[in-house]
Amino acid sequence: MASPHDDIYTQAGLAAFIPGMQRAVEVLQSELDQMRARLTALQAGEAPAPAKRRGRPPSGPLPKHPNQLNARGKPLAVGSGWPADAAARRREMKRRRQVTQAKRARAAADNATQRARMSAAAKARWAKMTRAERRERLDKMAAGKQAKPAVKLVKEVA
Repeated sequence: MASPHDDIYTQAGLAAFIPGMQRAVEVLQSELDQMRARLTALQAGEAPAPAKRRGRPPSGPLPKHPNQLNARGKPLAVGSGWPADAAARRREMKRRRQVTQAKRARAAADNATQRARMSAAAKARWAKMTRAERRERLDKMAAGKQAKPAVKLVKEVA
């Protein structure tokens, strides 16, 4: 059975579609007019207009000096932070390597001191335990390794 509101909703829906449909008809009519004009021009013997170039624009002017080329012979990117001179690029690469190595060495030293502190704390904690507490803790660790996980990670096939 039809609701009394069906008529109102249908009217509202149709009213909402009309402006979009009018716009679509206008766009299609405009495209049709352009096609007819182009066909008329082609039939009259006029040369077609060159297509607009599409795609990424060139990145910049070509280098004026061969030192501004990378190892593959391509121009260096503008604003890349690398010098144009090959010797200066080598020096910069060496400097960047040294900075990275210093950072890694500092991180490794920090990690070693943190491990030593954690190891000392674990040893102190272990020393405070009685023999029974140590045995109980080791048994729990071994049982945890043998126990099945509480959550099913993979569907078991019977």
